[in-house]
This record gives sequence, structure tokens and C-alpha cells, in this order.
Amino acid sequence: DDPTTVESKVSAYLRNNPNTQAILTLGPSSAHPTLKAVDKMGLKGKVFFATFDLSPEISAGIKDGTIAFAIDQQPYLQGYIPVAVLALMKEKKTKDLPAVMAALKDNPKAKKRFAEYGLAPVYGPRHISSGPGFVTKENISKVEKYAGKYR
Repeated sequence: DDPTTVESKVSAYLRNNPNTQAILTLGPSSAHPTLKAVDKMGLKGKVFFATFDLSPEISAGIKDGTIAFAIDQQPYLQGYIPVAVLALMKEKKTKDLPAVMAALKDNPKAKKRFAEYGLAPVYGPRHISSGPGFVTKENISKVEKYAGKYR
């Protein structure tokens, strides 16, 4: 649907269901018109609103409290982690995954890069998860400048 239709449908739903407590959109194409509907209906901060992915409009919604958080797939990590693991396996001449994971987790260059970009890999017993990451008011200032680049 086009944004105007989405906004109209969301507005109609919220009018017909005034006890709605939460909204989850699946990215910018539905979040942008939903932001407009929530704003026009005076529901900023009254309905819990979350979404996927980032855009300038979603970043603004997080900053002003309309959106509680955006779920970020952290695509940079989706590419970085496998390459880093393979490089460490070759460098250390090992296939010992726990040792390779520990080396990546303790790697100063990787730690610095993750901190700079606001990325948060999750180290499990047998895997390294690239996400998701959550973008909130607390980290939006760091994350938004990398949206579409490293995020």
C-alpha cells in the first residue's frame, strides 16, 4: 500500500480500537505513515510503538519518544563476523571454535570497531549472533550516523 493508505488504515484502526496499547511496524514503509497517524491523533507516548530498521524519520521518532525502539539487524556484523572468524582460524591454524570466539571477543581492534559503531554481537556457547540490536534513546546518537553504512 502507498503511505497515505497505510496512514488512513492505521488511523481507522486506532479510532475503532481506542484501547490499543502497542504498535509494531515492519520497517520504514509502514513506520513512516504510522508515525504520522500517531502524531495526528495525539497518541505520542500513549501507545507503545516499536519498529524494524532505521531511517531519519524513525530516528526522530526514537528521539522524541514516539518510538520506544527499532530492531536493527546489524548487517555489518552479518558480514564482519564470518570473515573475522575465518581470518582467525587461518591465523591461529585452528578449527577450535571456542578458542576462535574468545580471540575475536578479546580482539582490541574488533572491540574498538564494535564500540565505535554501536554494535553488539552476542557470543553464545557455539555461535556468535550478529543481532538483533536495539536502537533506543540511549544509543540513537551513536547509531544513527551509521544507519545505512555500518548498521
